[in-house]
Amino acid sequence: MSAGSGAPLDRWGVQPFKLRPPRAGRAGLARAALLERLAASPAPVVLVVGPAGYGKTTLARQWVEVDPRPAAWVALDEGDDDPVVLLRHVARALHEITPLPAVEASLVGPRPRVDAVVLPALATGLAAARSPVLLVLDDVHRVRESDALSLLDRLLGLMPDGSQVVLVGRSAPGLRLARRRLAGELFELNQADLAFTADEARAVLRVEVPDLSARDVEVLVHRTEGWPAGLHLAALALGTGAELRERLDEVPLADRHLVEYLQDELLAHLDQRTRTFLLKTSVLEQFTAGLCDAVTGQPGSQGVLDRLAAAGNLFVTALDEPGTWFRYHHLFAELLLGELRRVAAEDEAELRRRAGRWLSEHGLSEAAVQQATATGDIDFAAAVLHAQLPGAMGRGNTASVDRWLAAFSSDDAHRQPLVAFAQASREFSHQRGRSVAHGVSVLEQVVDSGQRTASGLTGPVDLVVAVAALRMLGGFDGVADTEKAARTVRDAGPAASPWWGLSWLLEASARFASGASVDPVAEFTGAEMATRGLPSGHVNALANLALSHVLAGDDHAAAVRMREACAEARAEGLLDYRPMLPFHVVRSLVAARAGALDESRSAGALADQTLAAVPDGVPRGIVLGHLVLAEAALVRGERSVAQRHVRLASQRLQQDALATRFTEWAERLKAALVEAEGVGELTPAERRVLAELATHRSLEEIGQQLYLSRNTVKTHTISIYRKLGVSGRSAAVGRARALGLLER
Repeated sequence: MSAGSGAPLDRWGVQPFKLRPPRAGRAGLARAALLERLAASPAPVVLVVGPAGYGKTTLARQWVEVDPRPAAWVALDEGDDDPVVLLRHVARALHEITPLPAVEASLVGPRPRVDAVVLPALATGLAAARSPVLLVLDDVHRVRESDALSLLDRLLGLMPDGSQVVLVGRSAPGLRLARRRLAGELFELNQADLAFTADEARAVLRVEVPDLSARDVEVLVHRTEGWPAGLHLAALALGTGAELRERLDEVPLADRHLVEYLQDELLAHLDQRTRTFLLKTSVLEQFTAGLCDAVTGQPGSQGVLDRLAAAGNLFVTALDEPGTWFRYHHLFAELLLGELRRVAAEDEAELRRRAGRWLSEHGLSEAAVQQATATGDIDFAAAVLHAQLPGAMGRGNTASVDRWLAAFSSDDAHRQPLVAFAQASREFSHQRGRSVAHGVSVLEQVVDSGQRTASGLTGPVDLVVAVAALRMLGGFDGVADTEKAARTVRDAGPAASPWWGLSWLLEASARFASGASVDPVAEFTGAEMATRGLPSGHVNALANLALSHVLAGDDHAAAVRMREACAEARAEGLLDYRPMLPFHVVRSLVAARAGALDESRSAGALADQTLAAVPDGVPRGIVLGHLVLAEAALVRGERSVAQRHVRLASQRLQQDALATRFTEWAERLKAALVEAEGVGELTPAERRVLAELATHRSLEEIGQQLYLSRNTVKTHTISIYRKLGVSGRSAAVGRARALGLLER
């Protein structure tokens, strides 16, 4: 990766440089006494807490270097205040020690099943580990959100015997540590423990300021109160020479005045180019040369960073071995940002805008949105949010999206249309139709007032298209309105809306529901191609294409498409994603027609759960769900289940008289149910025959498989045909016909 490149997410959805401890600078002081205390403690949880500049990260890195156990490291940031993101980083770090392929597979998609799948898989994988591990979570104070803290608490209990989790931060995380403390399961180091002893201070100062006498060292230790960074920075500020002792008396005691003194002294001795570089980049938390070039507006940042990192003076720490990603020491970063606000406060917002643009372009969503909201410029922040929204939702960072949107008030949504659009898009992912409708109302008021565009990062955003996108997603004004809105988005082109690919699928769905004279196979084939790269949309397009093949009587083509849809849904972790209702219902029908009755019922149960969870979901999708589930139930011979779904579909259809194909479908199902009335449900024996009829085996083979005579199989088949009452729509009956069973 080049120096100016971004940090793309790996297949786990994590930034790899966060999984390495910061590189050590020039040889520093080994905290031998503290390392001995750490090594002597068997406590499974170790808490290292203290203010900035007390060497917490350095101590943890030194422990990792000397401990014989394999170590995993995660440098936490604001993005990890999301349970899914946090779990991905921790699991990825542990995967480097002990392979966790099942955990990797379970973490993909927009809604990983953390409790039901991911954590059990992680527990199983760690239980199989051949040795205990050392897991370091640096900057753990950044985890504040209750769900993320709850997840972290559970992670502590999954580690193999003999393992230790090291929590490093400025403050203790909000975990249930009191219980562990009482049980002797917690070892703690605090500010007093981390402060340099007199001997440690002397060892450092002999290297930094060799001209200091023993008395001078004692004075400096007293004035800094053993604060490691304070000692180091004071030594840098003092320098050497005849005036050293006179300047030593000027060093104030270790409080805010010491910070101010060090700030003035350190920055005053820098050349102008370096000082300017440091101040302008002080708005960055982690950075590459490319990002620094963008923020400073000057090339050549790589050379400056390499020089500062090599100096070993706490200015810059390399975060990876190639020296691509860097950060400032937390304390020094605060000093720099304070100085920027003192001497050029008016520049901060523009510097953050430059950072936000670069981070957004390189796909670093969390950092991009943080920089954008820190500008205080709601229009710019909304533009960055709009650019990052589809990717974040696609990666399953729903808690991150919620957190980003929490930075905006309800007034902001009315004043900034892209905020309203983001809120409504988020509501669609939860299938909350009324909330989507509210977002549409807000945007329509903006358009009616005369504002037709909003400023995006790469150009103007057409608000008319944005309104149309939300209308097609919500589908609350019927199939005719959905078709019209989808056509508007589709005609605008892929650059005009993040939901352009879905416009093909939703327009095809609306045209199909309305009974328009179209070829469903051709319509959904186009939708399948347009939605490639948008996993949830593509899986649903494949499902709709499979349904169109079923309606055309081509069960083989339907089965092929459903296999593709199932493979992608599993690979992307989409099985619990609420907008996946079409996938589940069509899977239930295709499985039933193939005789896979258990699979059909299982998919139907998932669909039922989704329908129960989204009473306010897309009306067209809910009606289609009930109709297809009714068909599947009839194929399985479960007439009472079919009756329930037909009734619910008919109730929904009263709200949309233009969904003529759906209305006709419901009436046809009602007729089939009337025809089957009184003939009873399928018996267990008939169900077994039904399943075997789909296998394309001969009559004799089916009889042998079920220990029945050929005539008994034929009798059961005729009975099944009568009970289903859906001649031509039952795959099993159609295949039985092909075998000539009913004609003999």
